[in-house]
Amino acid sequence: MQKFPWQAFAQNSAYANQIALRNSQGDPFTWAELAEKINQVEAFLLQQGVTAQSAVAFCGKKIQNRSYFSI
Repeated sequence: MQKFPWQAFAQNSAYANQIALRNSQGDPFTWAELAEKINQVEAFLLQQGVTAQSAVAFCGKKIQNRSYFSI
């Protein structure tokens, strides 16, 4: 079952390797890479006990090719 439109793009071979977005340094992320990152964040949040009813705020700091988030 798909929850969000980005999942359909990531799972569709016609779109999976197309650029979904670029970070502030101009580095591209494909739909498949974006989905992988989102899944990693989701797994982390679930481990921390975050639920659908939880409020989560993201603060980011760009450091070259990495973004660090705190919740």
